[in-house]
Order: sequence, then C-alpha cells, then structure tokens
Amino acid sequence: MTALIATFEDRTLIEMALAGRTECFSVLMDRYATAVRKHIMPLVKNTSDVDDLVQDTFLKAWLHLSKFRFEASFRTWITRVALNEALALYRRQRSRQGRPGSFLGCGGA
Repeated sequence: MTALIATFEDRTLIEMALAGRTECFSVLMDRYATAVRKHIMPLVKNTSDVDDLVQDTFLKAWLHLSKFRFEASFRTWITRVALNEALALYRRQRSRQGRPGSFLGCGGA
C-alpha cells in the first residue's frame, strides 16, 4: 500500500494526512526534503543548521497542515516555510551577542 500511496498527488496526500493517515505526510516529506534542503542550503552554510531547519520545516508544516489552502502548490508552501525558518534562525543568531551566525556563511562550520 505504501508504494501505491507514493503515487498519489499532493492534494490527496494532504487530505489523507489531515484525516489521520500520517504515512501520507511521510510521503510528502520524502518527496520534498531534497527541494527544501536545496532551497535553504545557499542561505545557511552550516550543515547541522541545514539539517535542523529541514526537520523544523516539516514539523511546522505538519502542525499547520490544516491551514494549507491549496492556492499554491505544496512545494511552494513548504519552501516558503523553510525560508521563514531560515530567517528565524538568522534573527536568533543575530540577536545573540558574541556568537557568529551561520546564515549566509557568516561563521559556523
């Protein structure tokens, strides 16, 4: 059944996830994790921060999935969530005195 679910369109997967089929959201994560990573990697040079942001992005998307309005593609929405998470990381790092941020290659590993 999982292989069949992987062939469903995003809208169907979202509707099924909202109905309690969490494995459908896992399919969306698998489908878009690389795109999210590629979208934020140029902004955040620290690999561990990128990993954290990808995880935070999908957590936030899961928590707010019911607010997705289907006015844009899921890919557009999830990459915007990722960008917002990256900007939030930048603001947190910038506000910390004496600790360089890893945003746009400023410090970090």
